[in-house]
Amino acid sequence: MTKATLPLTIITLVLIAAVVLLALGPQRAPTSTDGISVSGEGEIEVMPDLARVYFEAISEHDDAAEAQAANAETIAAARDALEDLGIDRDKVTTERFNVYPLYDYDENYDREPGIDRYEVVHSLKVEVEDISLIGEVLDAAVNAGIDRVNRITFDLTDEREEQLRSDALAQAAEKAREKGESIAKGLGLKLGKVRSVSESNINYYPYERYLGEDVAMAAGTEIVPDELTVSAHLTVVYSVN
Repeated sequence: MTKATLPLTIITLVLIAAVVLLALGPQRAPTSTDGISVSGEGEIEVMPDLARVYFEAISEHDDAAEAQAANAETIAAARDALEDLGIDRDKVTTERFNVYPLYDYDENYDREPGIDRYEVVHSLKVEVEDISLIGEVLDAAVNAGIDRVNRITFDLTDEREEQLRSDALAQAAEKAREKGESIAKGLGLKLGKVRSVSESNINYYPYERYLGEDVAMAAGTEIVPDELTVSAHLTVVYSVN
């Protein structure tokens, strides 16, 4: 290498190093401006304010029309009895209606099975917004001729659910802030503004109580519901100073 080319080589290396440093940018250790990420959970337990009761009227007859007529009479009596309790008719709706042929089978298989009679099953769904009336609703329906009480679903009205979801989110946000303040204080920093918020989930599940097929209940049946839980989860990023 000649004396003339040596300075040029050094200059070239210096320029390459400068370009690399510019490309990498200034390097620094994390500072307080990176922020703090915390999560908050809110949970509210509340009694349900809505119940859906599922009934069935079951009728059998060797004539399909007669079976349907008998079933319709039971359903009409049940609707009237529920209306007397203050349940609006539009809150009593058909969930399912079926007519089943029932076959007579020969034990010795000497002949083809034939239709012996017909079974009509009419399922009703009754929405009850006054939880204290559930026992009376069951008694009234059974006394009117309803054959089966399948289950009761305990739930929240739309208005109540919306309010509780908002309350659970507010509770989750408050707990997230409390966590952020504790962490910042421990690090000798001060919690700043919210940089971002993400909602992980809001959980709320109605629950069902199955009563089985035996509806031979005495007058004054009492059904006591359990509490429902509405929960929310938030992740919040705060700036710190």
